[in-house]
Amino acid sequence: MKRKHFFIKVICLGILAMTILQACKKDNDQPKSLPDRMEIIDTKSTIDGNLVESLALNANNTFTLSFKNAPTGTSAVISAEAVNGISIPESTVELNGTTSVTVPLNGKPGTDGTFVLVVNVKVNGTTYVCSKEFYVDLATVTAIEFPLAETPIFNVNKVTDIDFDIYPKSTAFTIVTAPNLTAEIINVSATKRTLRITPNGQFTTGTVAVTANFMAITPVTRTISCNAFAAGSGTVAAPFEIPDADRMNRIASALTSNFKLTNDFTQITATTSGSTFSGTVDGNGKTITGLMLTSITDKSGLFAELGESASIKNLILKNVNISGQNNTAALTGVNRGSVSNVTVSGTVSGGLFVGGISGNNYGSITTSDVSGLNIKGLNNIGSLTGGVNSGSTQTSNVTLLLPETFPTEVYGIASAKTADFTFAPSDGTIAVLTTPALLTASPVAGQQKLNLTPQAGFLSGDLQISMQKNNLSAIRTVKIFSKQAGSFFDGGDGSVVSPYIISNESALDYVRNDGTKNYKIVANITLTKVWTPIPAFSGTLDGGKFKVTGLTINSTLANDGFINTNTGTIKDIQFLNVDCKTGAAFGVVTGKNAGGTIQNVVVTGAVLSTNTGDLLGGITGEISAGGKITQCYTNLNMSASCGMVGGIAGRLTTSTGAITEISYCTSTGNIEITASKNRIGGILGRAEGTVSGGIIKNCLSTINITTTTAASTTVNGVGGIFGADQNANIVPIDQCMFSGSITAGFSIGGIAGVGSSITNCMVKGKGPLAAQPMLSATSTTPATGNIGGIAGTNKTRLENCVVREATIKSVITPASLPNGGITSTYQNNGYTRNSFIANTSIEGSNSAPNWDNNFRISGTPANGNGANGNNYVGTGVSIAGRTSTIGDDQNGLDGQVKTQAQLTQSFFQGIGYDFAIWKIDTDGYLSLRNVGYNGSLPTP
Repeated sequence: MKRKHFFIKVICLGILAMTILQACKKDNDQPKSLPDRMEIIDTKSTIDGNLVESLALNANNTFTLSFKNAPTGTSAVISAEAVNGISIPESTVELNGTTSVTVPLNGKPGTDGTFVLVVNVKVNGTTYVCSKEFYVDLATVTAIEFPLAETPIFNVNKVTDIDFDIYPKSTAFTIVTAPNLTAEIINVSATKRTLRITPNGQFTTGTVAVTANFMAITPVTRTISCNAFAAGSGTVAAPFEIPDADRMNRIASALTSNFKLTNDFTQITATTSGSTFSGTVDGNGKTITGLMLTSITDKSGLFAELGESASIKNLILKNVNISGQNNTAALTGVNRGSVSNVTVSGTVSGGLFVGGISGNNYGSITTSDVSGLNIKGLNNIGSLTGGVNSGSTQTSNVTLLLPETFPTEVYGIASAKTADFTFAPSDGTIAVLTTPALLTASPVAGQQKLNLTPQAGFLSGDLQISMQKNNLSAIRTVKIFSKQAGSFFDGGDGSVVSPYIISNESALDYVRNDGTKNYKIVANITLTKVWTPIPAFSGTLDGGKFKVTGLTINSTLANDGFINTNTGTIKDIQFLNVDCKTGAAFGVVTGKNAGGTIQNVVVTGAVLSTNTGDLLGGITGEISAGGKITQCYTNLNMSASCGMVGGIAGRLTTSTGAITEISYCTSTGNIEITASKNRIGGILGRAEGTVSGGIIKNCLSTINITTTTAASTTVNGVGGIFGADQNANIVPIDQCMFSGSITAGFSIGGIAGVGSSITNCMVKGKGPLAAQPMLSATSTTPATGNIGGIAGTNKTRLENCVVREATIKSVITPASLPNGGITSTYQNNGYTRNSFIANTSIEGSNSAPNWDNNFRISGTPANGNGANGNNYVGTGVSIAGRTSTIGDDQNGLDGQVKTQAQLTQSFFQGIGYDFAIWKIDTDGYLSLRNVGYNGSLPTP
């Protein structure tokens, strides 16, 4: 078989030695990775098919290029110049992902021997070189020499290599493997090969059949039996031998076979999760350490379930940590077979049916030891098994069982009491794990009872206890209540000294069943349902400064709100994120506050009224009969098609012998009027009555009042604090401040659209000539007045008031309805005295003669018996377009100018300013001391 080509072979081998060093590199000697992401796998690239001297190649002769990470659609050109008569013509192929492509070889081998084919792979203009050795045989070969031993091999749980010799050199191979096995032939030299066998994690036993093929010679097949285990065949007589955790895990793929441990080892995971094992395991006295399992399904343990024919014996499980659900144990979730001489230590926890050996037993458990194991569950807990069934055997099993009547809630712990927690066995004990705040719990010696002692203020909480026997424990959480069973309230009797205690939505809703009692909220409450208003309330609702979030009301009934009619007391509550929709008179907290008190209440959220009549308030729709709203705060987005709208109250109605009061309140947010309505105020929309008996004092509004386009010229009687009154002097306004903005039709005032008896009030804007006027009248045909910095129309007295940093602007300013820095017009002997304006711009009509109807103090002289006087002007007051002479008379329409140096505290005291009410700010101008919300709740 040897011939005269020795000299040529020597040359080729020399070339081979140099060329292999360059295998699969770029032609500029850079690393073989293709542009960043792709790589040729030269060890898996092959020259395929038999190669015979002087015999033309056929379709079986190919070159296979293996690669990885090729971007989809990568184009490559593969070629090789002729070596010993063999070449690859340029072939364009597409490379995708990680796989291989095959191109044909061309030519006719010239002589036998070993050669190197230099394959060029061109990708994106760069050529990569892959040099592959190939072998050419003589045409005189008559037999295949394939001495691959067919001896069974063990420990095939990892990559296993078998070396063998081959002749002819270009013999081709086909391989057939058992499931869960792969195999490949690797060229080592011209006559040596390696069979590489690779198992996956599920492989146990199987064969690899390798067939050698050369030309028309009879193929030769060698079959090798492979076994993942160290020894054995899986029979009872010859069990599979397990030396480590990897082989232990493979039991899951041979559930009916037989096994024997040969070493101690550490096992981390379960062996047969979710499957039933029907074979045998002889632990052979060996130890498995550190089994750790956390399962969210039933049947948890080293084995999920043992079938009737299963047998586990002579095994030690050390330091297990098992956490499962129902049917949980260290060895098996459910046992239907035989378990003997098994020792377990560590911890097992689960739900129902928890044990040391099995969670539920239908078979036999004998001579086993779980003394070093802690076992926890909810119920049906056993030392060997938690579940004992008909026909089962469990020697020396101790069980812990809680009856169906075991309490989950205990009521009536308003004072010290003893509670019964009976369970089996009767000599089991109770341990207290955690107690709620303001409650102590202690076991009663020798009994399955606990002494429960509440402290002052205890309402409810979770008590966690452990029922114990030896190393078994059942942990339960019991809800403890001070209230009696069936009560909606957490305590109290509804009296003044012992109000009903409210901690949840259901209890708050239950107030409607008796509105005469006293209640106290003790926790934040989120309302999850649409609220049905409480019809009437005359008791006390103390919010405890807690939050009631998500009040949602959809109402078409008059005077609805959280409460319809209130004659009692509502205090210290935060109503946050309200969402109220109404088609009638409405107030968020109460529709009507008829003699009741609402104090220290915060309201935030949104209100939509589609009512075409009157009454909408951020706190109450109407306040009357000596009712009181004090220390309240609203931050609402209000949209209304009705009249008599107020950030705090829609209407105040006076009555004889009672003072109805709104005091120390703040309103912020927005009011949008969507219809032709009037009497809109940042605090109060309307005052009605024929007798005095109301007051608005120490209130602050920063609200922005606007109108929709359709209603922009008709909405009137709008004030930053108060909209309009029915009669003079029925509701005085004292010590109030406005710093928001108003855009409406006409009759607009910083404090009141139409008001009376306004004293010690202040309007403060963002500066003169602001792009967005503070007070803006858009009507071209006003009916009852235009703009006044304090009042559009004033009845009776207006004294000691201040306008600062304001922008006043209207479209039309006729002589009868002018703009005034303090007041526009008067009724009922109205007048302005002792008032002051500074840093304010006033703008009206832009053409004669109406542009002259703009004045620094008063748009018209006082009415009737009234007399303007002692009104003063600081710096920065401008009147756009006015051509008539601007007066300088303290009793005149334009007031008298004072320099900054003249505006001292003593000056203002001299004209009647009380500096217990006023102060001089750091900028040298007057400011009020006590306005707005002064309660104790946080404000958004």
